[in-house]
Amino acid sequence: MYYTPPKLRLVPREQKVISLALSGLTDTDIAEKLGMSHDGVRQRWKRIIEHIEDELPDLFTPDGDVNPAKRGLEKRRKILAYLSTRPSELRPFHLKR
Repeated sequence: MYYTPPKLRLVPREQKVISLALSGLTDTDIAEKLGMSHDGVRQRWKRIIEHIEDELPDLFTPDGDVNPAKRGLEKRRKILAYLSTRPSELRPFHLKR
C-alpha cells in the first residue's frame, strides 16, 4: 500500500469549508462554525473555485441554460458533487501548493 497525495491539494481551511458544505451546512452556518464572517466564507469559496478551475478545467463545462448570476452556485454544486465521490481529496497532505 502506498500514499497517493490528493490531486487538488486543498489547504486545510478549504477542506474544512468543503467538508461542512458536504454535510449540508449553508455559508452562514459555516461562517458561524469556523468563526469567520459570511464574506470570509464567500472569499474562501472564490479561491476554491479558482484553484479547481486551474486543476480541473473540464469540471466546469459551460451550461447554456445557467443564469450568469447563479454561475457561482452552479460551480459549487459541481465541486461538491465531484468531491462527494472522491473523499480522498479531502485528506490532509504535507505539501504546499
